Amino acid sequence: MILAAAGVLDGRSATTRRVAVGNEDNAPLQLLQTYAHRIKPREAVVVDSGIVTGGGVSLAIDTTLYLIGKFYGNNARDEIAQLMEYDRAYAANSAVLGTFEIGTASSRP
Repeated sequence: MILAAAGVLDGRSATTRRVAVGNEDNAPLQLLQTYAHRIKPREAVVVDSGIVTGGGVSLAIDTTLYLIGKFYGNNARDEIAQLMEYDRAYAANSAVLGTFEIGTASSRP
């Protein structure tokens, strides 16, 4: 939401938490459009022109693992996911939601 309000996400794809909680009338994912112009909200880890967004508890973990994979390699990412006992959840989230890498050959829906 901070990146959207700062204009960093204008015209880009991005994500944040998908579900409204407590007294919220709208989920943050729905609210992104009120803070950024021409934003394309998505329910996945999103990488658009080097800007990486993820939301909620599990997608925040997935986003962190994505970044670990980019900086330290997929073996390090997979080892950390296994040590956290998150490897199956990471694989399941990847299979259902995927990672959107806008403008790259590795984009997955």
